[in-house]
Amino acid sequence: GSFCQAALASPELERFQNDDFLRPWPQASSKPLGQQAVASPASVREFAMPDGIPVGTRLQDAVQELPTLRPDFCRVLLVRHGETVANRQGLLCGGGNDSELNADGLEQAREVGRELGPLLPGSLHLLGSSPLRRALDSADAIAKHFPQAKRVVLEDLKEMAYGTLEGARIKDVGGAMEPLKCALAEIAEKIFRICQLAC
Repeated sequence: GSFCQAALASPELERFQNDDFLRPWPQASSKPLGQQAVASPASVREFAMPDGIPVGTRLQDAVQELPTLRPDFCRVLLVRHGETVANRQGLLCGGGNDSELNADGLEQAREVGRELGPLLPGSLHLLGSSPLRRALDSADAIAKHFPQAKRVVLEDLKEMAYGTLEGARIKDVGGAMEPLKCALAEIAEKIFRICQLAC
C-alpha cells in the first residue's frame, strides 16, 4: 500500500525499491480459499534478497533451503498472523487494536501449520505469540501441528501501539507514521530473549 511505498522511498530502504518481492501482488480473489486458482509450481517466481538470502513464495522451498543448524544454535521462524477484520477494512491495527482474525485469516494460519508440520517434524520446540487475539489464534492453529512444542504467550511480541492513529485508514495516515519507526536493535533484543526461552 501507500505506507509501504513511502517506506521504500526512504534512503535506508533505497536498495529494495526495485525488488520484485516487494512489488504489489495481484489482487486477492473474492472466491473462498478452497475455490481460488492455485499457481502451478512452474509459475511461482523465486527472488533473491541482498547477500544471497533465498526468499520465495513457497514455504516448502524456503524451509528446504535452510542451512544445517549447528548444535549450539537455535533457529527462529517468524510468522505473521493471518488476515484480520481490520486488515480487510484497510485499518491500521497495532497493539492498541485487538482485531480478531477473519475466516480467511484463520484458514491462512491453519495452512501454515499444515505446511510446516511435515517439514519440521519434532524440530519445533517453542511456539510463541503475543497476547493479541490475532496472534494467539494464528499460533494456536499452527501449534496443533506441533504437539511437542511448548506454547508461550510473550508480551515482548506484541505489536507497538499507534496511539491516535490506531484504527485510522492506512491510506490516510501517510507521513504521520514516520515518527513511529521501531528501532532494529529493539527487535533484535526481543528475538534474543525469545531464543533464550527455546534453548
